[in-house]
Amino acid sequence: MVVGVLKLSLVIPENHSLKGKRGVLKRIEARVSNQFNISVTECGDQDLWQSAILGFGVVGSSQPILSMIWGSPSSAIPRSNSFTASVVS
Repeated sequence: MVVGVLKLSLVIPENHSLKGKRGVLKRIEARVSNQFNISVTECGDQDLWQSAILGFGVVGSSQPILSMIWGSPSSAIPRSNSFTASVVS
């Protein structure tokens, strides 16, 4: 069994409330988890309006399968001028 974990930092400069942040994160979480069957959760900066840290996790039977899956989630995160994303670890 192989476990893959990814931490992604988001900066949402045009956001002005936790409610707006929640809307952005829900869209990302739904899109990634539906398209790739990957677990997604907010795991940091929960009380900050303009930044978030998302954690992604997946379990597979072999390394090649996980490598194929990990190449895809970054393409599922919509490109937007309203936020920037960078890989933390």
